[in-house]
Amino acid sequence: MRLFNTSDFFGKSKALTMNYDVDMQVETYRVPAGADLDDPEFDEDEPVVPATRESASELVCVARPLLASTSYHISVTLNGDDYAQLAVPFAAYALPIVDGLSPTSGPVNGVTTVAFTGKGLARGSRRQCAFNRTLVNASSVDDERLLCLVPPSLLGAGPLSVSISLNGQQFSRLALRFEQYEEPRVLSLSPAVGHAAGSTTVQLHGDHLLGGTDRFCRFGALSPVTAVPVPGSPSATCLMPPSADTGFAPLQLSLNGQQYTAAAPVRSEEHTSE
Repeated sequence: MRLFNTSDFFGKSKALTMNYDVDMQVETYRVPAGADLDDPEFDEDEPVVPATRESASELVCVARPLLASTSYHISVTLNGDDYAQLAVPFAAYALPIVDGLSPTSGPVNGVTTVAFTGKGLARGSRRQCAFNRTLVNASSVDDERLLCLVPPSLLGAGPLSVSISLNGQQFSRLALRFEQYEEPRVLSLSPAVGHAAGSTTVQLHGDHLLGGTDRFCRFGALSPVTAVPVPGSPSATCLMPPSADTGFAPLQLSLNGQQYTAAAPVRSEEHTSE
C-alpha cells in the first residue's frame, strides 16, 4: 500500500514540523454502512501497522489481513500520537477465481487479445496481467471476464507463464500457460482453384504453419473452417466451404482463431456437367 503526498494528510505547516523518523504508523478501521466519511467512528482497537518513508512525499505500509468486500478508513501518524485520516477509503476484496484462458496461443509479435474467465475479475483498482515478467494493463468486461493484450515476445517462440492482479501488486498464481509461436506465412496453395459447391481440399504450403492451438482457414467472408496438419509434412489442409459467388477469394490461415495471415488468392469456379 502506498500513501502519497503526506503534506496533504496533515496540512503543509504541520507536516513540516513533524519528525518523520520518530514513530510513523498507519491505522486502518472499518467504515460502517452509511457512515459519514467526514466524521467516522474511531476505534482504538483497530490494527496499527508501521509505515516506511519512501520519500518526502510518500509512505509505504503492508496491510494486514482484512475483511473482503469491506471499505476501511486509513489514518496516518508521523509521531505515534497525532493521527490524520485519508480522504479516500481503502477497499479490501476477495481473491479472484480464474478458471480459463482464451486463446491459449498467439504469434511472437504479440497483439493477441486474451480473455481470462472466472469470478471476481472486476474488483480492485489497478487490473494488470503478467506474461512471464512483462506487465500490461487489463480491461474488465464484467465480473467474469478480463481482457489483456499479449506483448511481443522477447525470447522467441515458447510458453509464457500468466497471472493477473487487481491492484497492480499482488498477482495470482495460475496453472495456465500461453504459447507463442513463430509468425505463419502461406506461400502457395494446391490446388488454387475449387468448385463453388465446396468440398475441395486445399493444401497450404509455407513457413510455421503447424504451431498454435486453434487452427482455422478463412475463405473470404465465409465462416472459418478447421485447418488440419498434414502428417509428416510442414503443410496443412482446409476443406473449401460452399460459396454463392465465383471468382477469387482471399484464403487466410490462423493458428489461434483470432489473428490471420496475409491473404493468398484461391479461385472458386462454377463447374457444369457436360
